Amino acid sequence: MNTVSLPAICDRAAARSVLVDFLDAAGETKIVVDASSVNRIGQAMLQLLVSASMTEGGISLDAPSEAFMKAIRLAGLEPMLGADIEEAVAQ
Repeated sequence: MNTVSLPAICDRAAARSVLVDFLDAAGETKIVVDASSVNRIGQAMLQLLVSASMTEGGISLDAPSEAFMKAIRLAGLEPMLGADIEEAVAQ
């Protein structure tokens, strides 16, 4: 299983740096996204997560922080990423 860890500040520069990790991890199996350290997340990273969720294997969120979940809800991405959030929080 391929894991991509998100940094505390997920701005445009962070999205550029983890893009390579997402590209390397993309394939038939889910990409596990460790979102436990996220304190702030911007539009570029949200767009990257949406894009990654639409790949063949998709993504699975691991231990999303409160700030991460709040941003997902605020951006209206719960329909797309919400099932992963609820599953990750339940664990």
